[in-house]
Amino acid sequence: MTWMAVWAVMDLRKREISVLSLWLALLGGAGWQLAAETLFQWDTAGGILLGGAFWIFCCLSGEQMGKGDALVILCMGLHMGVRATLVILFFSFLLSSIWACYLLLIKRKTKRYAMPFVPFLAAASWIAALGTL
Repeated sequence: MTWMAVWAVMDLRKREISVLSLWLALLGGAGWQLAAETLFQWDTAGGILLGGAFWIFCCLSGEQMGKGDALVILCMGLHMGVRATLVILFFSFLLSSIWACYLLLIKRKTKRYAMPFVPFLAAASWIAALGTL
């Protein structure tokens, strides 16, 4: 959750995320999952595949979604598994679509306006975490 907040601020300010911090989080998560012997369980493997699917989409779409966004989703899938990642993605897409409607209707932005996506992932992860308390 702390990394998500840091990455959200980076994405808002610079429109890029530190690749080093993403790879450290991925390697740390993989090490943790190996130590806990859960790396090869279905939930974790599904989360990794889901993040990988976003990475492939990013590469095939000409980076309509940034590679940093895809790596954050991959990191979430590794750390939280496929079910929690799907819930977070649902809420992040919901929040970003509400914000996009606001930008289109009120701020008169065009469809080509690029929004940072990691802040919505961070907000959705907090919503999901509060829902489990």
